[in-house]
Amino acid sequence: MTLFSITAKNIKKNFQNYFIYFFSMVFSIVVFYIFTSIQYNDQVVQIIGKRTHLMLNVGSISVAVFSAIFMGYSNSFFTRKRKKEIGLYSLLGLQKRQVARMLFYENLVMGMVALFIGIAAGSLFSKLFVMLFFRLMGHFVQVYFAISPQAILNTIIVFLIIFIIISLHAYSLIYRFKLVDLFHAERSGETEPKASLILALVSIAAIVTGYVLAFHLAGNFFLLAPTVLALIIIGSYGLFHSFMVFVIRLSRKNTSSYYQGMNLISTSNLLYRIKSNATLLATIAILSATTLTAMGMSYGIYHEINKSVDLRNPFSFVYWNNAGRDQKVNQALAQYPQNRLLHAVEIGFIATRGTLPDMDIQLALIPESKYNKIAQIKGWDEVNINKAENAVFVYSDYDFKGKFVGQKIAVELENKSKIKFHITARRNCILTNNDNTRNTLVLRDEVYQHLARAQKPYSLRALIVNNQKRCPELNAELGKILPKYSWNSYYSEYMLYMEESGMLMFVGGFLGLVILLATGSIIYFRQLNDAQKEKLNYQILRNIGVSRSEIKASIRKQLLYVFLFPLLLGIAHSWAALMALSHLLLTSLVTSTIITIAVYTLVYLFYYLLTVRSYNEIVNPEN
Repeated sequence: MTLFSITAKNIKKNFQNYFIYFFSMVFSIVVFYIFTSIQYNDQVVQIIGKRTHLMLNVGSISVAVFSAIFMGYSNSFFTRKRKKEIGLYSLLGLQKRQVARMLFYENLVMGMVALFIGIAAGSLFSKLFVMLFFRLMGHFVQVYFAISPQAILNTIIVFLIIFIIISLHAYSLIYRFKLVDLFHAERSGETEPKASLILALVSIAAIVTGYVLAFHLAGNFFLLAPTVLALIIIGSYGLFHSFMVFVIRLSRKNTSSYYQGMNLISTSNLLYRIKSNATLLATIAILSATTLTAMGMSYGIYHEINKSVDLRNPFSFVYWNNAGRDQKVNQALAQYPQNRLLHAVEIGFIATRGTLPDMDIQLALIPESKYNKIAQIKGWDEVNINKAENAVFVYSDYDFKGKFVGQKIAVELENKSKIKFHITARRNCILTNNDNTRNTLVLRDEVYQHLARAQKPYSLRALIVNNQKRCPELNAELGKILPKYSWNSYYSEYMLYMEESGMLMFVGGFLGLVILLATGSIIYFRQLNDAQKEKLNYQILRNIGVSRSEIKASIRKQLLYVFLFPLLLGIAHSWAALMALSHLLLTSLVTSTIITIAVYTLVYLFYYLLTVRSYNEIVNPEN
């Protein structure tokens, strides 16, 4: 029997244990291939250009690095798990270098199979992923099936390097194992972990302080952000190393519950397990929080695009008008019936400056009748100004939430004369897409006409067309007609936001899934490792009369805490982070946060149920 035949039999025998690891590895390869193939896709380069390369490169590198860490950890687990098997090979006369070569071949063969399946799956579904990529970025185009040789080559090179490094690491582990330790690897005793009340309280205080500071990032982001991050990380590790131990030890004082059924065994096992799992669980909690925050933010920003673009761009197109331009624009509009003209408004305004008690702002003055005409088209509330000295303030780049109402504003004309108006109301909208009308003061018609005789107004033409989110041809045609910087386009800004946020959501979503599968798998492997150590203990319990159903219930309870603690802490961290970001970005991320948490929890539930099943099969077999 050759080493290759032994390797093949070992892979076949251990495939059930390897399956989750193998699946996560294949998924990582698929994601890496997708990111790389999109970079070299001719349609993507033609339509979007090379703006996507940086973000996709970041995604690809992140996947490769995290995959290397995950696979290295998992491989170390499998190697250590098979200590007894390795010891048996040594007793049968195999030299360490032969055993090491065997494990090297196992890892390399499994890696090559995963690489083949991952590239094949990525290539097979590449068209689907490119379609998803285009759709998220707001492009509705027919996608052609294409296989990228460069993407295949890059994927093979990157993951082949990872597999070789991991295999060499497993090779080196064999030489560090001592024969006497190989047969006693699962019988090492553990001391009861100690808990410090002071450290527990400090951990809680650090996390709470981090949460509070997170809501004040707008004041000094670059100083507070690292501080918040450090407090959260320190608090999380302290929480698992001390606070959780303290809580579990405290629960033992409730004798009525502690001595009921299998609670004594479950609590004691959980307490001892905390010592070996604390660092891992804290790391999982932080990674979960990071993943949830990134996915929730990208998803939330993506779905806030329409609201943001609609607010900033109430019209499809706005340009500085004159007779010559109007004629050319009308001719262009006639060429695209799918984007027929719905509304056209001529907007005259006086450009000036306004002085408030605490600021000076650029200001546009318009008559009441013109604003109400625009309001009718847009469905806004109309204004009714009953006195010449009164005015209505329309929007501001500053978030004062109605502070302008009741204040006096001094309007300065070109002749240096100043007129004061009393602001009686505010409308939270932007008059047009043009930056000169971001801050607008609505005056009575006769007052505006009087000022217009002293200062010549500017004139804009604002258009609303049908299907404004899908008018690339019309947008391109107007770009040829109108001089640069003389016009504003809803479609151009919409596509800019869609491309940026769509890219963020695409990369963040897939990267989040990779991290989620990897962290879930790591917890799974770690608990199976603990199961191997606990086999003898559970056998003793069965011998003294403990039923299999009681053991299974105890296992479910223990593993629930192992999965629940880091998940709840990760959710708490991400919720605080996303609410703080909502406050910072002046947008709501509640819906995206809830959806992201729900999906994340469902995947973790799957891993929990799978771990319970596998753990029970190891320590509590039916025969």
